[in-house]
Amino acid sequence: ERMIRFLVFGDLHMEDCVDGMERLERILNHAKEEQVDFIVSLGDLCFPTEDHIPALELIRSCGIPMYHTIGNHDVQDWEIEQSLQFLGKEKPYEAFEMGEYRFIILDTCYWKSETGEYHFPNKQRIPSMYPWVPTEQQHWLEEQLSDGKKCIVFSHMSLVNPFMRRGIANKEDIQRIFEGKNVLLCMNGHDHGSDLKWINGVPYYTVSSASQFCWWSAD
Repeated sequence: ERMIRFLVFGDLHMEDCVDGMERLERILNHAKEEQVDFIVSLGDLCFPTEDHIPALELIRSCGIPMYHTIGNHDVQDWEIEQSLQFLGKEKPYEAFEMGEYRFIILDTCYWKSETGEYHFPNKQRIPSMYPWVPTEQQHWLEEQLSDGKKCIVFSHMSLVNPFMRRGIANKEDIQRIFEGKNVLLCMNGHDHGSDLKWINGVPYYTVSSASQFCWWSAD
């Protein structure tokens, strides 16, 4: 069984990153040099608007498949359907297989109120718990993990970050789903910093931002 190689990056925020295209080009060139099988974007690549189409064209011209995770900035002012269409995704969450591995891409951009579970955005600012992984997606995740195949999970928001409104609010539910399953690694973006936590034998790795900035820094 040959080794699977993949590259992961997140939070390029091209709408705010003045050298975003150059950074994206460096990421793609590195992927080609390393001859990776695929690339995963952990979300917040760019706003799903016409002026960012050149970024998608650059990705397509690279010749390496890129799988996109939905980030909160991808849907902060747009419905999920527009973001999916822009990124060329059929579903907000998905799974694909390569070799002996299954790669699972979650969509953590949901909120829950007294009336139900909804996708971002929450334009009316209805009091809610967020981010949130809804019931339907949890059932789907359980199915993906049910056959014992080795799994690697990607999400935009952290499945372990304890801070309110940063890590997903129902993180314990997801961690329970992972118990006793063959989950080798979880990777997320969103927090614009690096972190590694082990919970019940599962490593949760937060990938720092490709833009190398954050809105809440001291400088």
